[in-house]
Amino acid sequence: MAQVCRACRTLSSAIGLVHVQASSRGVQRVDIPASPSELDCEKHAEGEILAVSCSCSCSLSKELCPAAAMAKLASEWLSSYFKSANAAGSLPPLDLPRAGSFTSEVWSELSAQTRPGDKLSYGELAARLGKPSAARAVGQAMRTNPVPLLVPCHRVIRSDGSLGRYSGGCGVETKQWLLEHETSS
Repeated sequence: MAQVCRACRTLSSAIGLVHVQASSRGVQRVDIPASPSELDCEKHAEGEILAVSCSCSCSLSKELCPAAAMAKLASEWLSSYFKSANAAGSLPPLDLPRAGSFTSEVWSELSAQTRPGDKLSYGELAARLGKPSAARAVGQAMRTNPVPLLVPCHRVIRSDGSLGRYSGGCGVETKQWLLEHETSS
C-alpha cells in the first residue's frame, strides 16, 4: 500500500495558533489549540507561518510536494479568512476521514450552504437534511468535525439563540469571536 504524503503548517491568527494538516488530496485537519504553548502568538504577525513540516514518500522537494502545496493553499485561505471572512474565496479541497453518511451530509451541507455571518440551529440544519428530529446527531457531527473554520461548525447555535459549545481554541469565547468577525467583515 502506498504511503500518503502529509504536510503541516502552523500560522498565527487572531484566535491563536492554527495548525493545518493536508494530504495531496486536500485538507485533513485544522486544529485550534486552547493555548499557544511555547509559541506566543503575540510575538508574531497575524497570518505569519510559524512552522512547516512534510512527511513525504513522494521523493519531491517540499516546494513540489502536492501535500505541501495543499497545506500552503489552506493556510493562505485561513490567512485571508482572518483578514476578512467574506473575502476568503473558495474553500480549499478537503480530504476528510470516512464518516457515517449522516455526518458527511451535515459537513457538506454546512460548508456548501452557509456563508460568513450566517447562523442556524442544530434543529434547522437537521431539517435542511430532511431529518428534523436529528438535532442531537447534528451536534455529534459538529463535535467530530476535523476541519473547523473550513466546515464552519461555529455557525451552528442552539435553538434558543445561545451559542452552545465549541471545542476549538478557548471554546465558546472563540466561537463568539468567529461569529463577530464574520458579521463585521
